Amino acid sequence: MSPFILYADSDWDPYPRVFAIALFLSGLLLFFLERTGNGLQYSKFVSPTNRFPKLPGRIGFVILYLPSCIAALLFLGQKLGYLDLALVLNRLGLQGWANELDRYAGLNLRVLAVTLAVAIHFGKRVLEAIFLHRFSGEIDIGTCVFISSTYLTVAIHIFYAQEISRFLDDPSTNLFWLGLPLFWLGICGNFYHHYLLANLRKNGQNVHMLPHGGLFEYVACPHYLFEIIGFWGIALLSQTTTGLAVAVFVSLYLTSRSLSTREWYLKKIDGFPRDRKALIPFLL
Repeated sequence: MSPFILYADSDWDPYPRVFAIALFLSGLLLFFLERTGNGLQYSKFVSPTNRFPKLPGRIGFVILYLPSCIAALLFLGQKLGYLDLALVLNRLGLQGWANELDRYAGLNLRVLAVTLAVAIHFGKRVLEAIFLHRFSGEIDIGTCVFISSTYLTVAIHIFYAQEISRFLDDPSTNLFWLGLPLFWLGICGNFYHHYLLANLRKNGQNVHMLPHGGLFEYVACPHYLFEIIGFWGIALLSQTTTGLAVAVFVSLYLTSRSLSTREWYLKKIDGFPRDRKALIPFLL
């Protein structure tokens, strides 16, 4: 049995398998769209011909991550006994959902670790958007809603997959303790390179500059590299097909975005080294 698959052979709930396939295909589609110049419209990639209403970068990026962060905190509160989501859902007339929560009562190490990891990832991104990043561009409302709802959907499915996996046999190989340092490497590396980006220009400046420091000396998007690493850490913590599908989805999208970013730097930034790779030092 694959070390990732805890539930894929279960006949009683095929839905996670369907979601994993859909997510993989969505990742391929986003990769194709990005490479053909039709990628998501935010930051430096907002097209001048895009007539959709736009939000300031800071507000837009908070909206991107906040729903997923709230969902993770609510789920964590439910699992730790600080919040009775089942009661809330019952009062809202959502008895079916409330029954599902009661069905998966209880907590184990994987559920706790995965929920915390998702909360930390999205919470960090919210705090960075508010306090760290210096935005030079905008994000159109359509892109904002699409990305935010995608993140929220992904987070909820990660939690659901982790819950139903508790009723099945453990994976043949325990990758949890490999996933833990990998996740923290991704979180810390991503934050460090976001910090370097934020300090490239002073408040009020609206120009793009040559990134430097850290792995920016070798690749255009080390922050994307570490975000990918972080999601692979979550995949190993969870060891579910959904966790694996999310890591592949993020890898496909951020790889394509990195390639587009490198091409943009070569066209727009004087002095950008042509031998600097997009994502992985010396390779890609």
